[in-house]
Amino acid sequence: MTDYAELARLGQVSRARMTQIMNLLNLAPDIQEAILFFPRVEQGGDPVTERELREVVGVEDWEEFLAPSGLNCLIG
Repeated sequence: MTDYAELARLGQVSRARMTQIMNLLNLAPDIQEAILFFPRVEQGGDPVTERELREVVGVEDWEEFLAPSGLNCLIG
């Protein structure tokens, strides 16, 4: 892949959506792992959505952020 635009075309999503998805790579590794191992959802909604994670993808100090945010449940 040369850029997000090419990846977006292949994935049949907009460039903006591809950027949102790729920004999830900026999450702390513990949070990425927790999300990957969430149990499969059979009914109802996902336990956390990409939209809910948008505000945390740019966080640099995870320990300071997680405690008051309530997202510390993601990393146990």
